[in-house]
Formats: sequence, structure tokens, C-alpha cells
Amino acid sequence: MKQADLLAVMIVKSDEFAIGLMEACQHSDAVKVQKMVLSTGITSKVETKFTPSGIRITLENSEEDHGDCCKLIMLLHW
Repeated sequence: MKQADLLAVMIVKSDEFAIGLMEACQHSDAVKVQKMVLSTGITSKVETKFTPSGIRITLENSEEDHGDCCKLIMLLHW
């Protein structure tokens, strides 16, 4: 949850970041989307899938001591 919070806080507090992420998705710029998501400080395994109308971000705890047991999926639509 802390990892997801890093991204959520950035989106809420920075209109520039939120608009940049949306525009990168709308232009199918996978490299920029990944860089922006990771720039928030997320260290968990992250997978992004997006369309011009939204993004799906999956965070996994595979780096935790207890193995690959949990995933958190964020869906954002604009």
C-alpha cells in the first residue's frame, strides 16, 4: 500500500505530473510512462498497461521476504 501511495500522492499533488502521465499514455509512449511511474519512488515490481483513456498499474511484492503472494492493481481513467 505504501508503494501505491507514492504514486497516488504524486498524481494528486502535481497537476503537471498527472497531465504528463495522461499524455504519455494517450501517445502510447511506454518508456515515458514507465519512467514517470518509477520516478515517484516505487521500488516494488511494477507493470503498466494503458490505453488513451486510462492506465492499469500492477504492483507486486515479489521482493518481500514472504514471496510473491500479493498484488495491488490501480486503475485510473480520464
